[in-house]
Amino acid sequence: MALHQRLVLRLPEAPTSGYRWRGAEALGAEAALRLRSSNYAPPSPGAVGGQGVLCLVFEARASGRVDLHLRQVRAGATGAPAAQFTLTVQVSA
Repeated sequence: MALHQRLVLRLPEAPTSGYRWRGAEALGAEAALRLRSSNYAPPSPGAVGGQGVLCLVFEARASGRVDLHLRQVRAGATGAPAAQFTLTVQVSA
């Protein structure tokens, strides 16, 4: 991607199950990508316990390569995640 370009990821999420996507906040200040926003859109009204969408917006801030590893886990839980998402992003000036 180009410098200052934005990357939007939309991942299915059902917070009422206790599982949330984690990992995007782990990007360091020196990383080529920066998390700009994180918003959850709930399911349609009447879909109790339904699955919504987590929208993550990243901005390319510097040239370089970033391996983005997200995992869907319960807070405080140990063991394997319920789901994983991995993306390698190359930012070019």
